[in-house]
Amino acid sequence: MAALVSLFFFSSCGKDSPFDVSDIVGAWSLYRVRAVDGDEVIDSDEVPEGTMCFEFDDDGTGRLWWTDLQETGFSYTVSGSELIMDSAGSVIEVTIVTLTEDELSFSFVEDSAEMTFWFRRI
Repeated sequence: MAALVSLFFFSSCGKDSPFDVSDIVGAWSLYRVRAVDGDEVIDSDEVPEGTMCFEFDDDGTGRLWWTDLQETGFSYTVSGSELIMDSAGSVIEVTIVTLTEDELSFSFVEDSAEMTFWFRRI
């Protein structure tokens, strides 16, 4: 879990987005995770509610909280289909796969594994 926490501290610039960026504003709860590393696939759609949650404000700031960890603040921008978040200088960029009024999913590569996370609006 600690390795995942480090993945969620991101930042940067904004360009036209293929998504309605205003749809990201609000609170989101993780419900599914998929990791693909070569032939190995881990796919879980039974993530307990509240395990990981994001809240994005309309002023470019947000927060992340986990069931068992303290809340962490960050700033964010959407540039094209990239979501870029920054928490105290720790920056990471993820690719938005889905962004609707009710669902957010994004993917990124960690070492050799492609990770995809799905969130529902809460």
